[in-house]
Amino acid sequence: MNRTLIVKIAFALIGTMCLAMGAATLITANFGTDTFTASNLGGANHLGLSLGIYQLLFSVVVGILIWFLSPQLIGIGSLINIFLTGFIIDLFVKLIHVIPISFDQMGVRICLLVFGLLIYSLGISLYTGADIGAGSYDAISLVIAEKSKMKFIFARIITDSFFLLLGFVLGGPIGLVTFLAAVGLGPLISTWNRLFVTNMYKSVVPE
Repeated sequence: MNRTLIVKIAFALIGTMCLAMGAATLITANFGTDTFTASNLGGANHLGLSLGIYQLLFSVVVGILIWFLSPQLIGIGSLINIFLTGFIIDLFVKLIHVIPISFDQMGVRICLLVFGLLIYSLGISLYTGADIGAGSYDAISLVIAEKSKMKFIFARIITDSFFLLLGFVLGGPIGLVTFLAAVGLGPLISTWNRLFVTNMYKSVVPE
């Protein structure tokens, strides 16, 4: 395994940890959660499964569909995201509640909301920027952008809006965060790409 691939895998893992931490933080903030997690929590509750198991099963099915539509989007990074994210979210939710802070305080919840959205979008930017495969959910936006020739930011808003509706139908935790994620994650990811992640990869990943 060459050095470039090792570095990219490391950043894909860091990105997956960041987005899982962001999702867990948003769950703890209790203003709703990101659109994908909201729909997964709703589906998991209906089937009596943990978030980790449900998200794994759902992501595998979507990943297979993505592979048929745009096989270049599926790679090592996809496997990291598909098989680890849900379980890491479960772990971070438990770890956050060990911290001796009252998570019922409005100021604390707002801080968690802001931090959660920022770290979640950074995580997506990091692991997709590694260019070794996108997770199932994020690949949906990439496929839409590729097939329709629209900008990624708009494809992401369409994807997040659809899963917001799905989360509502399934009884997931819909709230302020869910709506902010539906319209804000695309711009946040694009901003992270432009201001930090793209240049960071150019500086640390050898040509």
